[in-house]
Amino acid sequence: MYYFFFLPVGTDVTLARRCIVTPFLVLANIAVFLLVDIVLRAPGLVYALAWKPAAPALLEALTACFLHAGPLHLAGNMLYLLLLGPAVEDRLGRVRFLSLYLLSGVLAMMAQAAFVLRFAPAFASYPVVGASGAVAGTLGALLIRLPHARVRVASATLLLLHGVHKVGVRFIAVPVAVFAWVVLQLGYGLFAPEGYTAYWSHLGGLAAGAALAVAGGALRAGRYERRLVRAARYAEGGGWFAASGEYESALRLARSPDAQVLGAYARALVAAGRRGRAIGIYQRAVGGELRRNAKAAVALYLELERLLPAAVLSGDDQIAIARALRAEGELEAAAQALIDYAEAYRGEPRAELARLLAAEVLARELGDLEGAATFYRDIDPRLLPPRWQRHLAARRAGRRHRQESARARA
Repeated sequence: MYYFFFLPVGTDVTLARRCIVTPFLVLANIAVFLLVDIVLRAPGLVYALAWKPAAPALLEALTACFLHAGPLHLAGNMLYLLLLGPAVEDRLGRVRFLSLYLLSGVLAMMAQAAFVLRFAPAFASYPVVGASGAVAGTLGALLIRLPHARVRVASATLLLLHGVHKVGVRFIAVPVAVFAWVVLQLGYGLFAPEGYTAYWSHLGGLAAGAALAVAGGALRAGRYERRLVRAARYAEGGGWFAASGEYESALRLARSPDAQVLGAYARALVAAGRRGRAIGIYQRAVGGELRRNAKAAVALYLELERLLPAAVLSGDDQIAIARALRAEGELEAAAQALIDYAEAYRGEPRAELARLLAAEVLARELGDLEGAATFYRDIDPRLLPPRWQRHLAARRAGRRHRQESARARA
């Protein structure tokens, strides 16, 4: 006869910052248990602070979330909180996660009281304790905010009288894990309603956490991140058309498009052969970053020039990226950006000025006097502002002087 054991050991969610609230809650629960059950050994205090369906009090619904019936009860709840909490805290933020955790715990207690008073009134005076409802609320928030995540589960198969037969670690999608958990809770709650475990508190906490997450905008954020994850997976496998479709769907969900996501979308479009569309997306990405992070804008523009050499930005953005390139020490790229502007916007008043500035970069900063001389010769001074007309005249005069001196030496 075979026996199967499964133990969640984490998730595959990558955290963007250090979590503080989750370990604080774990330490708070452990501290309360040690103080009340080990140091004081005060069962009367536990009963006074516990949630009692027959005499509900809001404060007791909160304090009961930090009380536990024993070390195994505490260990189980804290294990799941440590596994699920960091991912939810990272995505929701510390204040919102703490609020969701506490509100889920309180609402879970109320759900248990409603069930007991309706279907098992004989247990109405029994105290209810534990962080299970609050932890279930964290699970509900995880389902809404990170539906694409997977739970890492350690599994073991035991053969009767032969010990451990097979062990391993597998991944289970969060919706599947939550569905299995709900089925178990419903089964126990419906077929063992008079037991000593508050199954309806668990289910109430799950529903409360999910509802609070939806109210806080986590559903849209979760759909957005799920699209990005799927796009990245398609891209890793070379499915560029599918990846670009996922990126496009994700950007429809974004209130303010992220420039790095736009860049990833543009790369997928280039790989899929949709070069015209890619140019437009790169233009949006670089333009957006120019107003926030010049260094990131430069990186995106250099990528654009490498993948799509003939592409240019809008007029103002092309001039701005040339300045940013020069500031970042990318002098050849800065000169080329100005040249591209002059070619793309030929006939506009600033086109000849861009050509002149490109010549200045070539001559003064790159030492390419011959390349600069070509631009100085071809610029139409009538299209320049008066100050730059005088500057061009001085440059041309200096060039003639150098040529005459070279002939004289010859």
